[in-house]
Amino acid sequence: MSEIPRCSRCGMPALEGPLRVINATITQQDDDTIFEGQLVCDECMKRPEPFQVVCDFCGESGPEWMYDANPFGVLLTDGDKVANFSFDDEHWLACSACRVLLDDHDATALINRIIALYGAPFPSEEMPAFKHALGVYFDLVMQMLVHPAKEVMNT
Repeated sequence: MSEIPRCSRCGMPALEGPLRVINATITQQDDDTIFEGQLVCDECMKRPEPFQVVCDFCGESGPEWMYDANPFGVLLTDGDKVANFSFDDEHWLACSACRVLLDDHDATALINRIIALYGAPFPSEEMPAFKHALGVYFDLVMQMLVHPAKEVMNT
């Protein structure tokens, strides 16, 4: 029997309320695709936590732009495995480089930027499938963003 997911901040079990996915990453290890992210309850989402502000797309520090966004969900399936992810962020931050690509709706260039910054996360024979899946995801994200972006006021 698998362990019940819990809020990564307060430890509340998922059975007592919904958990949101934040700081998500997808990596490849041997033949497994591994999803990592923090699960956070609604109460902890309301509390401020010290953090470094980064671009939600490439991870670079000091984003200068913010998009309002409509919430959306993604259902991923792989054979008999199913995962449902909810993205409820009302705002997405972007660095200037990613903003240009987002405004151009250029998911391919955004993926290539991320790979150039961090390297390929998969063996070369698996990269076409990875790029396709990430492209579908970014296309969906780009549809949910409200344009134009607003400049972030740094004080």
